[in-house]
Amino acid sequence: MTMLRNFTAVLPVTCNADCGFCPEKEMEQKAKPKDWQEALIDSIVDNEHRVDHVSISGGEPTLRMNFLFETIDEILSRTGIGNVGLTTNGRFLESPNSVLKFLDLNTDRLLRSKLSHLNISMHSFDRALANKIMGVEYSWTMDDLVRFRRQLGRDVSFHINFVLNEHNIKNIEHEFIAARDFMHANPLIDVVFRVDYNNAKLNKDLRAYGQSVEAWRESTRGSIKEEKAARKRILKQPKMLQMFDDIFNGSLVDSLSDWLPSTDGPNTSACPSCFTHQSPEINNSFAWLKASSYEPNDDEPEFTELVFHMDGKLYYDWSRNTPAKKDTWSPAKAEKAVRRIRRSRFDLEPKAEEPKAKAVKKRPAKNKKVEFDASDLEETNTFRRKEEQMPKGGTCSYDDRGKCNYRG
Repeated sequence: MTMLRNFTAVLPVTCNADCGFCPEKEMEQKAKPKDWQEALIDSIVDNEHRVDHVSISGGEPTLRMNFLFETIDEILSRTGIGNVGLTTNGRFLESPNSVLKFLDLNTDRLLRSKLSHLNISMHSFDRALANKIMGVEYSWTMDDLVRFRRQLGRDVSFHINFVLNEHNIKNIEHEFIAARDFMHANPLIDVVFRVDYNNAKLNKDLRAYGQSVEAWRESTRGSIKEEKAARKRILKQPKMLQMFDDIFNGSLVDSLSDWLPSTDGPNTSACPSCFTHQSPEINNSFAWLKASSYEPNDDEPEFTELVFHMDGKLYYDWSRNTPAKKDTWSPAKAEKAVRRIRRSRFDLEPKAEEPKAKAVKKRPAKNKKVEFDASDLEETNTFRRKEEQMPKGGTCSYDDRGKCNYRG
């Protein structure tokens, strides 16, 4: 059994945008909404012991806002998942009435947010460029977004998503600077820069660097020689990462001794198919640089998430090439397996003692000559002479060297 990090549910709705890098293009076959919803709940229940949250995307989910929040209510009430996130292109921000409807549907009876995290895709701080990338004609501004963020409440993790693509990567330094200035002025809004899947070289360079950082962390538990060799490798940062650190005022190279995640400095983590780099804290927020690749691939033979697509079926990938098999592991079976592995690996439970074999006394062979050392014979004679000289009724105690200390 593999512990997966994420369960993505792709709502069976169309999208008003046309992003060239979107992995979820329009599907000809969509399940009926109610059938899709029931199949989704069944898939989550079957796998809830190995995922920690559910993320909803599309299409553009807010095109069917009632169905979106009905699905969120079903997840929260009928499964064991307590964290649900949403990715949207912010279409509802175009209309004040849509904003109010979103806030109303997202609020439960105890006035808490149903969503644990919300991602709004923009792809540029320049409104005209953002519209060009997404193929839309939005007019909402950053002020509208900040106002909505305040209304949503601080308990919701709030991210602005940027995909580094052919339209904005040439001017990415400007986007980094705009993000830094925006975060300094507006707290509790993270900005996430993700490398387009199609940019294979940058993806590979960042993932390779991330693996070098992980190797350095591991080497700090080994020899000094290994640590120095690993440190040398991570001094060579990709140019994109150098620019990111320069603008967001933090460099991993300057804090190599601080290998645990910290708000005082940047932090890098990676797996064979993923890379995540976090900036130092900026006004209770963070900037992120992320890269990943489709799975499985040459670097990552295993899958790390589950995707429930518009057709009402569960897959291991976004391409729908690998349908997910139903996991027959129940939480009880999983816990039992973990205990068994721990016992076998660490011997946590004592093993039953085996009965000891009876010792067999060896008898000296007959007619075997017993040889005495001359010094042993002399020591025996000396002891006998001393014993004969002792008055009757006394005692003799012997020290460590065998010397007699007579007491009358």
